[in-house]
Amino acid sequence: APISSWFRNDLREMTEDLLFSARARQRGYFCADVIERMWTEHTSKRLDHSEKLWDLVVLELWHRIFVDNAQTAPAELPSAVANL
Repeated sequence: APISSWFRNDLREMTEDLLFSARARQRGYFCADVIERMWTEHTSKRLDHSEKLWDLVVLELWHRIFVDNAQTAPAELPSAVANL
């Protein structure tokens, strides 16, 4: 799958919304500065961080669906996963 390209194009906005949301930052699982650096390197095509970014996106979606479920209204989830 062309995940690397998707992050730069089709999934760019959704990924930014997920990884740089206040909710994701408040979890404190990861250093926001490191994720921002990886994102900048990836979107500028300096380095390919697609595997790590994919893992972070999946973790955030999983957390929202299975941990935050009672607190998350479906409208708050990206439309791609709101119906899961």
